[in-house]
Amino acid sequence: MLLKSLSLTNVRSYENLSIDFPPGYLLFRGDVGSGKSTILMAIEFALFGLGSVKAESLISKKAQRCEVVLRFEVDETEYEVGRAITKKENRAFQDSGSSYLVQDGTREPLTPSDLKARVLEVLKFREPANPRALSRVYRYAVYTPQEEIKSILEDKGDREETIRKAFGMEDYKIATENASLVEGRLSGEMARLSGLFGRLDEDESRLSEVRLEADAIKDGLSGLQAEKIALDQERRRMDSEMSDLRGQIDELNRMQAEKDQAERDIANQNDHLERLRAAIKKDRDQMEAADGAIEECRRVALPTKKPRDDLENLRRAALERDRRTHIIRSQLDRCRADLEALRSGLDGKESPEMRKIVDGLEADVLADERALQQAEQAIRDAVGRMGEKTGEISMLAGSLDKASSLGSRCEYCDSALSPDYVDRLRNDRRARLDAARAVLAAMEQDKEQAEDGAQKTRHRLNENRNRLAARRKDLEAADKMPGLVRTAGSLEADLTALEAASAIRPEESFPALPGESAHEYLGRLLEALARHEAAVKRQDILLQQKAVLAERVQESAESCEACEEKIRTLRILAGGLAESLGRRDAVDQSVRSLQGDLDKIQASLLGVEKDISAKQVLLERLAEDAERLHGDILEAKKHRARHNLCGDHAEWLGEYFAPSLRKMEQEVMNTLRYDFNDFYAQWYSDLVEDPTKTSYIDERFGPVIQQDGYQQEFAYLSGGEKTSVALAYRLALNSTMRRQAETLRSNLLILDEPTDGFSKAQMAKVRTILESLQAEQVIMVSHEAELEGYVDHVFAVTKGEGVSTVRRLS
Repeated sequence: MLLKSLSLTNVRSYENLSIDFPPGYLLFRGDVGSGKSTILMAIEFALFGLGSVKAESLISKKAQRCEVVLRFEVDETEYEVGRAITKKENRAFQDSGSSYLVQDGTREPLTPSDLKARVLEVLKFREPANPRALSRVYRYAVYTPQEEIKSILEDKGDREETIRKAFGMEDYKIATENASLVEGRLSGEMARLSGLFGRLDEDESRLSEVRLEADAIKDGLSGLQAEKIALDQERRRMDSEMSDLRGQIDELNRMQAEKDQAERDIANQNDHLERLRAAIKKDRDQMEAADGAIEECRRVALPTKKPRDDLENLRRAALERDRRTHIIRSQLDRCRADLEALRSGLDGKESPEMRKIVDGLEADVLADERALQQAEQAIRDAVGRMGEKTGEISMLAGSLDKASSLGSRCEYCDSALSPDYVDRLRNDRRARLDAARAVLAAMEQDKEQAEDGAQKTRHRLNENRNRLAARRKDLEAADKMPGLVRTAGSLEADLTALEAASAIRPEESFPALPGESAHEYLGRLLEALARHEAAVKRQDILLQQKAVLAERVQESAESCEACEEKIRTLRILAGGLAESLGRRDAVDQSVRSLQGDLDKIQASLLGVEKDISAKQVLLERLAEDAERLHGDILEAKKHRARHNLCGDHAEWLGEYFAPSLRKMEQEVMNTLRYDFNDFYAQWYSDLVEDPTKTSYIDERFGPVIQQDGYQQEFAYLSGGEKTSVALAYRLALNSTMRRQAETLRSNLLILDEPTDGFSKAQMAKVRTILESLQAEQVIMVSHEAELEGYVDHVFAVTKGEGVSTVRRLS
């Protein structure tokens, strides 16, 4: 499938949009929230409908109707699909009258569900046309949204279910559930039938009574019946003899022809006998060859008597022990290193001694804090007194200035002032000002001394606080040491137990190789067991072939004997026919004599039959009763047989069918995982060129990342590493789906944010990856500008005032 064009009207943030999709590599680049993902949603909606998506999520908030028209090409035939969503009374739904498919210029109106079925038919996607689900093949082989890939990788509890749906594995689950449902219905049917044959024993007893009564009546007729039988037998004997004689007359005319035919049959049987003898010789030669091959199979020795499942479990357990041994040894080394670091930092001090040091430092800090508070309060008091004294000095200075400016008269009362009074007043004001300034200077000196003392106290307090914090850390470390010692002891015990459990216990008939680990030995033992099983299987096949050959030889030998016997019979027949051709007159005389005897026997039979008919009327009534009872018994036995059949079916469903389905499902999932892991490992190695890092897919289809033998959690990877894993996983999912879906012929691939968080070095690998895809049309959605150099066509997606637009740049 190749996309040709897309038209959107009132779809989310797009009012009117028309895009032509050329072949090659296309990039839709834009900021987050600009409307890139809407284009992908519209393509999927046009092809497969809403699925599980709500119609309200596609239609613009301000519009009452939106339309999507997509043109695409499949096998050189162009198609056009159109869908619309209408909003009425605050409810949005697909408009059935606007869904259509155009092929070769012919427009075909279809309902939304029928349109999806037709699109699946055109794309040759063999999957149910469920209108409430998106196309599984498209979603995982062509386009997988970024958020869905993240959800699978972060494993929020539904990864396996998602993978099962992707590969159509839910059919096994549905079959198992249906088997359980049928089993329940069979149990109900058994309960119903059990009440329909409850009178079976009573009816059988009554039937026996009726038959005994009939037997008693028959005993009264035994004489008459014996006589009638004797007469009847004599008549039949005579009729038979008469018939034989008449037949002999008719056959005399054919005997010559039969004699000739018998001679021809003898010749044909001789030819058939020669062919049978040749076939017997050939089959015996093949039996001798089979005996030699069987002897070779028997020489392949059984390496062990343990079942394969037990050996597989032992090997997995050995691998798990090796993995746990590496983990525990690493934890033990870290624990010992932590203990050594703690001991070196504590200088040999134990927790009680360190507690005393901490208590002393806490007392010193408390004393310094109190001294600092007192000093700071004294400084504040001194500053207050200095303020008061400064105000006093200001007042005295003003008073002195005023006194210095006095003239010969008072400014208030205009009385005369003597020069001596003015001088005394000035000297008094100046003396008081000097005394106040001297007191202020003394106060400033005391304040400086107090500040110096407070600074020293503050410095000593900071030092004691730092020492206290350091000692508190030492105390925490001292408290941790017993726990670390116990942890180290527990880890050493676990490591010793694991190493003891990992010791090889070889079979007597299958010794271990020097330096061979337990899981390596078990792997080699499994291979030897497989060779033995293959030999046993081949031996069984050869024995079956030999049995078939022996049976065929026996059948051929029996056919030879039958052929020889037929030849002898034919020769006797031919001789008898020759003797019988000359006795026609004797046969005619015998016919006349027998006819007279037959007339006498017939008269005697008429009298006996009259006596018997009266008693037979009574027997008919008893026969009717017996027939009715017999019918009831047969019906009850049918119900009982159906009851037993339902029980057999229920047992087969519960004990054989459902377990077989589960085993088949597991085998198919394992095969899918092997293929998936091959693709994933290839893509991962192309994206991450770090020889210390490897990655593979585990049993739950989760990516496992290892570095230098240690496993790393996906959640703790860097953004670029997560994107590399996600891209490798997405491409592996795409490749596996293409292999599984044999009818998939799509040469289209859509990638959503494939390089989010990539470094420059990783971005450089994108070109190689894109070239290796070898897809005819690849559509990428990303905000990375560097991808523009790796594609053929670039589309810029922008959004302004709530409306998105797309502009083709190249």
